[in-house]
Amino acid sequence: MTDISLKILDMECAACVRRLGKVISAQKGVARAEINFAASTAAVSYDEGVTDIAMIAAAVRKAGFRVPIEEQELIPAGEIPEGLCAALSSVFGVKSVTISGGKITVCLWPIDIQARELVAACADCGCTVTAGERRGGDEDQELDKRMELLQKLLGSAAATSLLMLELHPKAQFAVATALQFGPGRYFYKGALRDLRNRSFGMDTLISLSSTLIYLYSSHVAFTRKNNFTLYFGSDGVLLSLILFGKYIEQMAAGEANGAIRKLLHLQPKTAAVLVDGAVTEKPVDGIVYGDIVLVRAGERIAVDGTIMQGDCAVDESMLTGESLPVDKHPGDKVIGGSLCRAGAAKVTAEGLGKDSVLQQIVAAVRRAQCEKAPVQKFADSVAGWFVPAVVAAAAATFALWFKKLRPRDLEKALVTCCDVLSVACPCALGLATPTALMVASGAAAENGVLYSSGRFIENARKADTVVFDKTGTITKGSPEVTEILSLNGMDETALLHLVASAEAMSDHPVAKAVVAHAKSVFGDFAPDPAADFEAVAGRGVKCTINGKALICGSRRFLSDNGVDAASLPEGTGTEVCAAYDGVLVGLVRVADVIKPEAREVVEKLKASGRQVWLVTGDNEQTARDIAAKAGIENVKANVLPTEKADIIARLKAEGRTICMVGDGVNDTPALAGADCSVAMGSGSDIAIESAGILLPSGDLKKLPEVFGLSEKTMRVVNQNLRWALVYNALSIPIAAAGVLHPSICATSMSLSSIGVLFNSLKLQNGRKERRRWKKKR
Repeated sequence: MTDISLKILDMECAACVRRLGKVISAQKGVARAEINFAASTAAVSYDEGVTDIAMIAAAVRKAGFRVPIEEQELIPAGEIPEGLCAALSSVFGVKSVTISGGKITVCLWPIDIQARELVAACADCGCTVTAGERRGGDEDQELDKRMELLQKLLGSAAATSLLMLELHPKAQFAVATALQFGPGRYFYKGALRDLRNRSFGMDTLISLSSTLIYLYSSHVAFTRKNNFTLYFGSDGVLLSLILFGKYIEQMAAGEANGAIRKLLHLQPKTAAVLVDGAVTEKPVDGIVYGDIVLVRAGERIAVDGTIMQGDCAVDESMLTGESLPVDKHPGDKVIGGSLCRAGAAKVTAEGLGKDSVLQQIVAAVRRAQCEKAPVQKFADSVAGWFVPAVVAAAAATFALWFKKLRPRDLEKALVTCCDVLSVACPCALGLATPTALMVASGAAAENGVLYSSGRFIENARKADTVVFDKTGTITKGSPEVTEILSLNGMDETALLHLVASAEAMSDHPVAKAVVAHAKSVFGDFAPDPAADFEAVAGRGVKCTINGKALICGSRRFLSDNGVDAASLPEGTGTEVCAAYDGVLVGLVRVADVIKPEAREVVEKLKASGRQVWLVTGDNEQTARDIAAKAGIENVKANVLPTEKADIIARLKAEGRTICMVGDGVNDTPALAGADCSVAMGSGSDIAIESAGILLPSGDLKKLPEVFGLSEKTMRVVNQNLRWALVYNALSIPIAAAGVLHPSICATSMSLSSIGVLFNSLKLQNGRKERRRWKKKR
């Protein structure tokens, strides 16, 4: 199966979502189609052997919607080889290729095809190109939509201003006709699409209401002589106010969808690359693996890579959410898009294009915004019958006024009927859930939390039990020296140097921890020359230093070599006992230490009413020692990776909702079995397949924020849904009572959608407030 996120234009309300989902799902070879109204995207899974993007796009267009085409310009450095068009056309997502005037224009389906892929295809064909202008992307589409609405709004406002003057009825008719089929055509197009798809939305209601007012006023203008009222002006006010509301709604939707745009803007367009000893400014899309990229203070790092020379302080807030600079030295990884605050370095390019951390973050945010949360099903079910119900209510209102309340008063019955059609708002219901989830997932990504789906945002708040794995989750995941004990005249410094000299010959994790500690103590650590080195797997090492035998390892290993180590005190962790020249000289204890923030996080979780467990494969003593330091009372030790899932199942059987927190390596079954799963990242590794939520920085402090954001998001979703339902439940009867002017109905309808959007944007404001607080601090 192939998964794509396809951009689709002209979706106006929840009814469009429902119909479009059915149209795409009905295509042969399509296994899944989820439509996101707020993001204007369709997440589609399909079999390439049965269908393709062109066939899916054709079905979308047939249903009355548009699939925009993006254009990428490529500028060749020399002659264009004959096979270039074929090479570019073979790239997934390319629609067509044209060559004109020495430039190459590649038309792309809107599924996030990067210029780097096209540049690489040209290079494979022997043609060096530079990526030029990209047209038709999200920002261009938003701008085009905004300008279209603004033009129609200005035209409608100008016509309405004329209608407010005391013009002759036939002059009013002429102006109203230009208004109705000029700016008003925007709604007719949507209504005709709804009619063709047999799925009715807001455009149907507005078109029906506006047309009835226009036809009635036209009839009056040509047939009545005295005591008549024209509603051309009211019709103009109706269309103008709704167009104004759509314009504001479009601006707010652009702000709600701004997280991805902000992330993409983090990557610079060009970078300083070292080529044959000279510095050359090179487009980022043209950088290849192994290129040496210069990083300078005040600049954003262009690509993922490893520092080969130099030192710098890097702001990685795009990944971690924290703006405190991280010191980087030779051998350390850096992430493209992060900001070099101080220093300079040479970086070997590694993570490029879709393999880069930044692009993986963007992909994760897009997935989260496309996937529907369970709560969305309610809004979808209501949208299916909402518009027919409103039309029925309007018809009933007309009949009631015309037959009972004011018999034979066509004017009052018709105006009141149009009020009902104008005031109803299916858009607020359709926007209630996806806008909140879209803003929340974007804000979370800016703060160092990645969601794979909206359902995990919804599920996190329900978790009443948090189960932690130990290694790499509660602990740092890498052993460290925790104790040095010297005996028989050997001081601690000399003991450390001696043991580290022996362990420097080994690649065991414990040996590496001892050597790393020695380097931190001595600075430029130079091990003593060791002869006759021998490593015994799982037990220890032997060698000769300064002509004397040195044995390092477990107590049993020393005992087997004639040295009694029984007098050494017991403790937690792995012991490296040492005997030098046949004499016991001490031990170095190594353990996987607890993360400094672990206890604080556990206390916060318990304070929120959640039960906390530690489930680990370590022995009972080590597990309980770590649990005690973290403040965890519930412990399961000696658990195999496959058994962790069984423990999760037993806790769920007790009626608990489980959030499993692990490293995503050996606890995948447990993560999959939990109601909500959180994987701890390792800085540059942000693969999210193993869990629904990822903390790329591995910082446990983000975990309470996961639950907090979930609670806040669902509170906003519920507020949006309640507002949409209460608004329609109250406004429709009030409009049917005949006490509202058509302009008030139009204003109310527009404000209901705008209110939902701005309420969702509150989730974004929390991030801005945190930034302001940090600056003040």
